Amino acid sequence: MSTETFITESEQTLRFVPIEGLPNAATVDLVPGAVLPADPSGMSEADWDKFEKDIAEAFEQVP
Repeated sequence: MSTETFITESEQTLRFVPIEGLPNAATVDLVPGAVLPADPSGMSEADWDKFEKDIAEAFEQVP
């Protein structure tokens, strides 16, 4: 995939939402109505939920 294709596809599905009070900081969010491509990882929704929970728990343990 070329850089141009990656950027074009990303702009159709993702947007940067500025964080108020923090210059040059933003969160990444889905563009309303964006349709994401099928998940090539083969992970089910339950697998992703567990993965996200595990990551959140790991970050809670970081001092």
